Amino acid sequence: MAKVRVRLVAHPGLTPDQESLIRFEYFNNTAARVDTCRGALIGYFIQDVRAAIDTKTQQPPDYQLAVANIEEVRPWLFPG
Repeated sequence: MAKVRVRLVAHPGLTPDQESLIRFEYFNNTAARVDTCRGALIGYFIQDVRAAIDTKTQQPPDYQLAVANIEEVRPWLFPG
């Protein structure tokens, strides 16, 4: 069972005020949140938190969070 770290950050497309709110609400006023998830469940976890994996196409307001370590996570994502 592989465990993979997922680093969540505020979506870079947010305004500074929006980013501050996200950091307060989701990250306890820190810059990011790191969760560990079983590799096979990474895709479900990312869908559950509604995090963007492609910040160019997945924009706010639909996506408030983004995966910062996408290259580390990519092998575990659903094919697409």
